[in-house]
Amino acid sequence: MDYSSFIKSLVKIKDLDLSDEIIDNKMNFSSRIKELIKLNNKKVNYRKSSVLILVYPSKDQIPKIALLQRPQNLEFHPGQICFPGGKYQTTDRTNLNAALRETNEEIGIQINKIKFVKKLSKIYIPPSKFKVHPFLAYMNETPNFIIDKDEVDFVIEFPISFLFYDNSKKKIRIKNDSDEIINCYKYGDKIIWGATAMILYEFEFLIKKIFNKNYIWCNENN
Repeated sequence: MDYSSFIKSLVKIKDLDLSDEIIDNKMNFSSRIKELIKLNNKKVNYRKSSVLILVYPSKDQIPKIALLQRPQNLEFHPGQICFPGGKYQTTDRTNLNAALRETNEEIGIQINKIKFVKKLSKIYIPPSKFKVHPFLAYMNETPNFIIDKDEVDFVIEFPISFLFYDNSKKKIRIKNDSDEIINCYKYGDKIIWGATAMILYEFEFLIKKIFNKNYIWCNENN
């Protein structure tokens, strides 16, 4: 599907339900859930941050989203793949403004070219104690990425069609405080997991719903 056809359907997302009863986010995992319970019992004050799922056309009019590879020297989540975004600042006034500002600072997208569609479900990140507010938006021209090398190693131009492939999801073993097998997205040699994968999974749920597509899930033995 080309970009213009995709965008005509994408705007329908704003009316879709995002209740927990409807979305069973398969990118969640047990150690994360246990840590969330501990932090909730301690009544931890999470720091606010925002990210942007930015849909745009490639030069050949293929709908894509921008993912970022973080540098290894960052304090939080070094070397991980994420969406454009970052910490909320009081001058932002809204969580959406924070996502737009950070996107402009990190990859040089002009804010006035971005069109808002919908706020997605907030995600809690126990290790860094951030509460992330994801926003879905689009722009109608191929971006010229201007990268802040202090924040971004490079941009991964992720084709949305990849979410419809039956081999887009895999299982990997992680060894943090726990040793467990979790679900992830594998795009080429890039592993997308954790909060970014959970946000991407919710986006997948929405676009498959508007296109009336059933879920395509990996074999449990993969």
